[in-house]
Amino acid sequence: MTKRALLFSLLSAAMAALGYGQEPVGSFSFDTSNMKVTVTMDRTVYLPGEVAQVTIEVSNPGSSPVVSLTPFLAATGCLYLRGRVGNELVGRVPWEKTPVDASILTKFAPGESKRVVLNSYDSLFDLEKTAMQGAGVPKLPGIYGFTYRYGSSTATAEFAVAAAKLEADTTARVRDLMFTDHPDLVPPAPLRQYVHVLSLRSEGTSYICVQQS
Repeated sequence: MTKRALLFSLLSAAMAALGYGQEPVGSFSFDTSNMKVTVTMDRTVYLPGEVAQVTIEVSNPGSSPVVSLTPFLAATGCLYLRGRVGNELVGRVPWEKTPVDASILTKFAPGESKRVVLNSYDSLFDLEKTAMQGAGVPKLPGIYGFTYRYGSSTATAEFAVAAAKLEADTTARVRDLMFTDHPDLVPPAPLRQYVHVLSLRSEGTSYICVQQS
């Protein structure tokens, strides 16, 4: 097996494990070529599994009102993740054609924009799943593309997941918690509290990670 084939196999396995590629239920045959669609990430490089934020914007760049699909619904578009192998993003691309219902149409005024900001752990549009499978970026280092398909239009934001090396790992004591099982009988006593702290090194930068809960 060649190096390229092996990398393709690993990325394909990662995509399957992610279970990513929202199955659309709306129509992608609707012509949205007169609309502007953009996708941006809050960063260009992440640590494996790190929380990310994506901003999606759909706008009418013209000088006349436009009737188009209501964005940010599972019935009108989808988000999907692909991995880069060589010069190409590989992975399953969702595509489905069904009739457009008038209830999913909306009017954009001249120059009007609609935008949504999603954390990787937020609900994906109106679905009961997170914006990114696992609530964070992939755990396998590599280059990825996060694509929003809106009608017949797509926009992609690429980002990297960089390998990290553990530099240090410790626990730190924080403010004691005053606790008692029987507040009416026994006064509260201090209960020692600690948080987990570690340092990760990636691409010449050290990241200090502190336990949140």
